[in-house]
Amino acid sequence: MSKRRIVKALLINFDGGEPRFLELTRSHTQKNAPGMGDLPGGKVERGEQIIDALKREIKEETGLLVTLLYPINDSSWAQGLQEYHTHLYCALVKTQEIIICTDEHDCYQWQPLTGIDRSSFDPSITYILEHNMPKILNIVAKLRGLSLAGRA
Repeated sequence: MSKRRIVKALLINFDGGEPRFLELTRSHTQKNAPGMGDLPGGKVERGEQIIDALKREIKEETGLLVTLLYPINDSSWAQGLQEYHTHLYCALVKTQEIIICTDEHDCYQWQPLTGIDRSSFDPSITYILEHNMPKILNIVAKLRGLSLAGRA
């Protein structure tokens, strides 16, 4: 069985006061989950560190720079002969201008962190977000404090 490592990021933005996260919409031309909500991320290349892969994928897919990366969840599953290991991180957005840089996604939207629309996301992402929401909210509170301290 071959193994594939994947990184995903819950990107947080405090513009407007309340925390929002970046939801990308997968292109309708994509084989996997076309038209579904997605988080920035992708494959970890051979020899690449997880944090480096995450920053690279975020930059490639959105043009955004991030800071303050916090681990949320690591999970593994198998599909056919492929084994997957996903690393989900929470990150504070440093730059605000988004550029959809690949044909993997059609559009984006900043969504409220509470009340995630389950129907728009792939069920695996919804499951991870819902089951880690207390931890996510705790991390977001830390990010808010650090963000406000950085502006002072």
